[in-house]
Amino acid sequence: MEPRRGSVCGADPSVSMGRFSLALGVLLIVPPWATARPRGDEKGPRPRVLKRIGKVAVDCGTYPGAPFFTQREVPAAVAGQVSQCMTDARREHKAFLFTVEMETFSQWMATGLMGTEKGVIEVFWYDLRCPDYSLTRGPKPKCEESFKWYACPVVSTPEMIDPQMKCQDGWASKPAAEQ
Repeated sequence: MEPRRGSVCGADPSVSMGRFSLALGVLLIVPPWATARPRGDEKGPRPRVLKRIGKVAVDCGTYPGAPFFTQREVPAAVAGQVSQCMTDARREHKAFLFTVEMETFSQWMATGLMGTEKGVIEVFWYDLRCPDYSLTRGPKPKCEESFKWYACPVVSTPEMIDPQMKCQDGWASKPAAEQ
């Protein structure tokens, strides 16, 4: 069998064009820059956490999740690794952070635990909301960004740190950042 004219290695050009059109259509419908996540290292929760606990911190991971609904919930296998990472960092008097985040086209939410070299543990919440620019005319409204942290209970050194530990977030009258 001989290859068809205009095809590469006998491939049907109409199938190749169909795949190309589908890929292009997906890019046009959901461009990679269409999320709320700001660009650059100075944006998001990580630089704010590092500013609070110190630039040199053990990163115990960033995981996808639904912070508003499940807070810092991660799968059981991952929870053990995260717990061990935070506990080891604390025992070695190192700062640490652990993050669960969710991103949509207009919002970037994150929560997690951060610990200082002195052993203080806090929970943080990060929220970035950007208006839907496709619905606005004229100057584009700015995104609203929020970063707050709350105290967590004192954990004795030999105890494992639970990623789901109960802290004052959500129900506290004021976050530690505002007290």
